[in-house]
Amino acid sequence: MAYYQQNMLSIKSRAILANIIAEVVLLSDSIETYREALARIDLFDCIALFRYLDQEEKGYLREKDFQRAIGTEHRKLLTYSFSWFDTMKVGEISRLEFASFLLPKENLELR
Repeated sequence: MAYYQQNMLSIKSRAILANIIAEVVLLSDSIETYREALARIDLFDCIALFRYLDQEEKGYLREKDFQRAIGTEHRKLLTYSFSWFDTMKVGEISRLEFASFLLPKENLELR
């Protein structure tokens, strides 16, 4: 078993895995930069945006709420994006999940 664990990944597999990890780190930095820019916009209000999307006042968002606001021409992108928001994988996004996704990680506070 120890041999298998030590030699489980080939050199090529390890290089590819390292590249994936590097891309995730770089992407995370880019996303955080966008979050910070969004938070600096004077009129941006995360909870107001949540309420706008939650027109039925359910207290959570579903994928159809995003489709209604953004349109369905990019349905695959919306489905993929929704899965990022939906950290509990229950088909609903809470206010906390929404804020955690949009607000900077350093100073996550609901505005």
